[in-house]
Amino acid sequence: MSEEEVEKRSLQDLDTILQAARELGIKLVLIGGYAVAAYTRGYRYTKDIDLVADKPAVGRLKGLLKSLSYSIRETEFGLAGSKRLNKGFIDLHISVGRIYDVSTGKEYPVDSSLFKNAKHLTSRGTSPRLHH
Repeated sequence: MSEEEVEKRSLQDLDTILQAARELGIKLVLIGGYAVAAYTRGYRYTKDIDLVADKPAVGRLKGLLKSLSYSIRETEFGLAGSKRLNKGFIDLHISVGRIYDVSTGKEYPVDSSLFKNAKHLTSRGTSPRLHH
């Protein structure tokens, strides 16, 4: 499976996750490479899905991701998961309660204001300029 095919599947899964989360009342905020593409004119190849989740919704979020064939594990900063795609895979990184920036080593607290103030955009699963 080519990088473009993996990224396309990753975007489709992200679209599915965001729509299902909205229906289930799970609060999510998109961060990482797809957020850069969504909020700027920039583009960076990524197949990782990076999200921030509301703590009370973690149980429902785990169930949702498992139903989409992701293996999920708890981490120091929230949840991580992956899904195999033939010879490729999609990784999930979900921050809960705090965001850890690996490039700077800094942590940022997450509270309910993040979810209230996040800009809501519609998603389009076939475009690298995915919005949430």
